[in-house]
Amino acid sequence: MGKLAALGRVWLWPTRSIVIDPALLGPWAGLWWGLLVLPLSPALGAVAIGLGIIATYWQRWNAIRRDRLVWAWGAIGLVMLLSLPGSPNLERAALGLANFLPFFWAFGAFSQLITHRSHLRPLAQAIVWGCLPAVGLGLGQLFGGWRGPVRIVPVIDWILAAGGNPPGRLSSAFEYANVTASYFGVALVLALGLLVMDRERQRQAQTHRSTHAAPGWGVILGNGLSVLLLLGAIGLTDSRSGWALAAIDLLATGLYVGWFWLLALAGGAIALALGAAFGPEPAAGPLRAIVPKAIWGRLNDALYPDRPEATLRRSQWDFAWNLAAQRPWTGWGLGNFTGLYQQATGNWLGHPHNLALMLAMETGWPAALGLICLCGWIMAQFTRAIGRWGNRESQTRLAAWGLGFANLAAYHFLDVTLFDLRVNLLGWVLLAGMHGLLKA
Repeated sequence: MGKLAALGRVWLWPTRSIVIDPALLGPWAGLWWGLLVLPLSPALGAVAIGLGIIATYWQRWNAIRRDRLVWAWGAIGLVMLLSLPGSPNLERAALGLANFLPFFWAFGAFSQLITHRSHLRPLAQAIVWGCLPAVGLGLGQLFGGWRGPVRIVPVIDWILAAGGNPPGRLSSAFEYANVTASYFGVALVLALGLLVMDRERQRQAQTHRSTHAAPGWGVILGNGLSVLLLLGAIGLTDSRSGWALAAIDLLATGLYVGWFWLLALAGGAIALALGAAFGPEPAAGPLRAIVPKAIWGRLNDALYPDRPEATLRRSQWDFAWNLAAQRPWTGWGLGNFTGLYQQATGNWLGHPHNLALMLAMETGWPAALGLICLCGWIMAQFTRAIGRWGNRESQTRLAAWGLGFANLAAYHFLDVTLFDLRVNLLGWVLLAGMHGLLKA
């Protein structure tokens, strides 16, 4: 009994400083531990979070079924089901629903678990801390000669391609570098938020305007190191979307806090990189002597001058748009872009590198617009409410949370990474958290 009690205390350790109904302490702890281990072990993370979802439905079924947004997600799910009958590949279409329907269901539980501002900081810490070992794994993959596969069934299953996937690009425990960049991008935003919050707490404590204990310099430096590690890892993924969003995150942080040194540093680096990549000759020449070709050549595609037309995003978008126009109401079935595009061009691609077009082409415009508009409505309501919530520290927590979701949503304009369970779960936790805070 003593060991069980000790395990219980460890399990509930993340809940020590949050405001929550005691009946939800266990499920909330499951969410925290699940997010912590998710990057390295999606199986363990999904089990912990899944058990928390089931327990939350058991405790809060009446509240969940009264939530109109839960019914709205259910309606979108039903519309998606209409894409099944006319699918060229029914099996792929049915399997594709697994990337959406379970998460519509999870939304109801997540929005019951994340209902107070005190929940955001520990959840952000879990996401950031969980990424740091994955950063180390990626650095070992690129510079230490680490390679997989590494399998401890069912806990760990890392492909860990030698030198990254694609070669030369950090992918870590994820299957592909772009997926890594999209996940680390959210963690970067939250790490910046933690850094800003702790620096603000320290400043207020020094002027005797805070009721919180001032964080030590060790905490500040730890948050700063997390930011630097995540920035470096995103840089090594060679993801142009990841680079652009990281730059925007730094500029947004500088503007929000008034750190003009950060604005100058980030702005100068952006100007140098863009000038080297897209500046006219001869002005670009000196800049290219400063900026590595791995950066400017990646930005303007000089590293890949002879790419086939079918691999370009504009070709994929045109194809998806034309197919969506042919079946605007029901689409061609989830997952069917791949087979149709290969049949038309001879090139295999898993998706059209734009979530909105993918959904329109595969599930029809009603489902696509329903999903996008519902996410946009939650985000808009949350953004409007930030200024009305509490003090500056609380607003920083909320702003970082909302920016984390915006970061992931923006990534899906030029790529689709939600096929990775970790990215998908993370996005729904962020979205449902915003809704949970709004209705609390």
